[in-house]
This record gives sequence, C-alpha cells and structure tokens, in this order.
Amino acid sequence: MKHAASCLELPIDAPVHIFGTGIGGDIVHTELLRFGIPLRGFIDDTKSGLFQGKPILSTAMFSGQAADGAAVVLIASQHWRAIGRQLDQRRCVPLDASPMLRAAQRRRMRGEAAAPTAQEQSLYRQIDAMARLLPVPTPYVILGSGAEAMRLRQRMDNHPTLYLAGYVDATPPGFIDWIDVCPLDVFLAEEEPRTAPLILSASAHHRHLAASLRDHGFDRLVELQHAPKATTP
Repeated sequence: MKHAASCLELPIDAPVHIFGTGIGGDIVHTELLRFGIPLRGFIDDTKSGLFQGKPILSTAMFSGQAADGAAVVLIASQHWRAIGRQLDQRRCVPLDASPMLRAAQRRRMRGEAAAPTAQEQSLYRQIDAMARLLPVPTPYVILGSGAEAMRLRQRMDNHPTLYLAGYVDATPPGFIDWIDVCPLDVFLAEEEPRTAPLILSASAHHRHLAASLRDHGFDRLVELQHAPKATTP
C-alpha cells in the first residue's frame, strides 16, 4: 500500500474519504481543509451518523457506493495495514495517512523543522545518492526498532524530502509512536521491490535482515556505517 505524507500527493478530482473518526481522522480532515480538498465522508465500522458535518459509512456501505477504483481512502489509523486488507482495492485507492498525521503533529508541537545540523547533513549525503531518482516526497523504513533505529529516526526528522513509513524487524508486529513495526515476513509478502520504500539500516546487528531483503530483490537499501548519536542541546 502507498503512503501519503501530504495532500499534494492525492489524485486530482478523485473523491476522498477518511477511514477513522478519532483524533487521527480529525487531523487528516483539517489537513484537507488546509489545501481546499473536498471530503465526501468518513468510513467507520463502529460509528454512524455525522462527523465534522460529513456522513459516516460502514465499510460495506462504502463498498456498495464507490465507483470502481475512483475513490481515495486516507486511512487515519495506526492499523492501516489491516484496514487496507479490508477495503476492496478494486473500488478504491487506500493510502496510509500516518505520515501526514505525524507531519501535522510535529508542526503543532514545535513548528516547522529546524535546519539540518552538520551531522545530519553528513548522514543525508549517504542516503541521497540512493534516493535522488525516487519520487518526492520519498517514504523510507528503518531496519530494526531498537536504540540505533531510534537515533537514526531522530536524525532523519529534519530531512527535507524523506519521511518515515515504518520499521522492519524480526519481531512480532507492533507500533512505536503510531508508527508501524512490520515483521520481516509480512514486509516481504506485502511489498514489491519496484514500489517499496527506501530501506535504511543503522546497525550491523541487522545485516541478516538486509541480506534477506536483497535476496528478495529489494536493492534500494542503504546500510549506514555510522548513524550519529543524538546529542542533548
């Protein structure tokens, strides 16, 4: 499934629905208003009626009304993988909206990101050679979900064109701050090498994961020799 980091990535003139009527759905709705993009309604199997003045449809009701392949569904939930499987992709284009949520939350909490530090710029140079031919903005995933991954994530927050789509690890599925931690076998089963996010590895402990990904044709993979540690201001 594709990810949406900005409303600018949405197809022009496509009817847009938001899956979810919680905090995430409210934030994505606000993002649509910022860009003047009309919203048809919300999808939620636990509620009915109206939300933000728009109708709430069940998944079954939405599937019955949507024209084949025409509608865009922004999934405003950390469970976007499971929800994406529920939606009939012949009738809609499901998009993971969690990158959009995180970008909006960062703006609300601290304003626009500061300029990259010298250490961050050095890190970005190791990555940009691989990313320069990819669409902008570019999603990336981090191999692992431990301390090294967290340090890399902190440094990558200031990158101008890349955004974090999740983590890949040899662990059960889970979440870190709304961000998907995907088991390696699920990632291999659900992603295609041609369209998969850029993959970053910050630790030698995950060389076996990197080797497995390369064996399956995922060659947009950057193994960083040294992910600089974050320093306390």
